[in-house]
Amino acid sequence: MAYSPAAQQALAEVERAGRGGGHCVLRAPAGVAVEAWVAALHSHTERAAGPLVWVWGGDEQEQQLDLWRDPLGSPLQLAVGGTLALLDAHALSGGVQRYIAHAAGDEVAVVAVVNADTKPIEVWLDAHLVALVGAHQVVLPSLAQRAEDLRALALLMLSRIGVHLRGEALGLSLAAQQLLNEHDWVGNDAELEAALWRAAVASGGPVIDAEHLAAALPC
Repeated sequence: MAYSPAAQQALAEVERAGRGGGHCVLRAPAGVAVEAWVAALHSHTERAAGPLVWVWGGDEQEQQLDLWRDPLGSPLQLAVGGTLALLDAHALSGGVQRYIAHAAGDEVAVVAVVNADTKPIEVWLDAHLVALVGAHQVVLPSLAQRAEDLRALALLMLSRIGVHLRGEALGLSLAAQQLLNEHDWVGNDAELEAALWRAAVASGGPVIDAEHLAAALPC
């Protein structure tokens, strides 16, 4: 959802990075969902018809250098002709990061997702990986910076939650929508989705009201 100026600017930068070859660093505040941003970047690369492969840097298996050297099972091999997205890229060992930087070549676009704090990217990533992806760095906006996107994002989440719980999309009352706008959402997308899940379970019906949402919000 990119109705807000902050989201539109970030989306334009992400798409520009895609057209520039795809190698990119996305700096995401904690709790911000990055999947749609990475997918938007991938769709604007010359490899848009190729695979989009996800790796979570905190996964113990993904941290094994032998996996990356496997000629058949390496995430790099799976991503040939497409994009490799490294979530929490800084959690990967320096050896794995260096291997990715040297082995990606021209056949794989590498997107490294790291924290959005003010530290230079060299604090988070190995110098070799920085040399590959650091030319394009995009700071993704927090949910508080995307107030215009909040209602649409909440309804999108409720459509998924509702189908899972009751087989149909759920709605929000006007009072609940007002409450959405008044909350600061310091936990970003993750906090919003967790609150909507709790409110949906409590409501028991097709529409979430303010009382359900208020009870689901952290104190």
